[in-house]
Amino acid sequence: STAHHAAFVMPEEDVNQLYLFPVSSMATADFAAVSALGARVYEKYDKAFAKKLKEASLLSYAWLEKHPEFLGFKNPEGSGTGEYGEWNDYSNRFWAAAELFALTGEKKYEEDMEKLSKEEFPPMALGYAEVGGFGILAYLLCGQEKRKELTDRYLEELRQAALRALEIQKQSGYGVSMASKEFGWGSNMLVGLRGMLFAIADYFGVCPEVDWKAASQAQLDYLMGIN
Repeated sequence: STAHHAAFVMPEEDVNQLYLFPVSSMATADFAAVSALGARVYEKYDKAFAKKLKEASLLSYAWLEKHPEFLGFKNPEGSGTGEYGEWNDYSNRFWAAAELFALTGEKKYEEDMEKLSKEEFPPMALGYAEVGGFGILAYLLCGQEKRKELTDRYLEELRQAALRALEIQKQSGYGVSMASKEFGWGSNMLVGLRGMLFAIADYFGVCPEVDWKAASQAQLDYLMGIN
């Protein structure tokens, strides 16, 4: 990253010095997750690159295993980009384990997922800080041999999260799944994420009596400016 936020210019015009910032366990886990996901995606198109991504993911995960403690991120003195501090890395590690299980089918990653599931983090979050939902999706969608009890548990987490979001939508005159206290800077992200949650619930056939497509469409309508 640059030391400070760029001016309001096009990305290619931001030519300030780039710096390598200190390591954190959250970023390492996220990198392990996206590298494993990328390895699966690119396997069909670029096997050499997919291999590099897999190796990078495995190395990152090995580092996480050697460093089970939480290593947070703080902006070094003199820098001032968005810090987005976190207080634990449970969901990040959970996502990494899920993606590596989806990639390799190795049971140790499934076991790590189960252990991490016992920690306190929102399991169906699809944000930039809490990322547990990406792990659940990786597990539910992968073609590996999965344990039924874990599949059932994660589908139940999805059901509960979707129903909570639906209840919020029902209380909104705008049909948007946000409580009044949730309107704020960047809150359109939350609307989009809950629209995604409704679409995911529809895909997995959770509570088939609910019109999840309509609920999801209502979030998109809000984002696109319906009035």
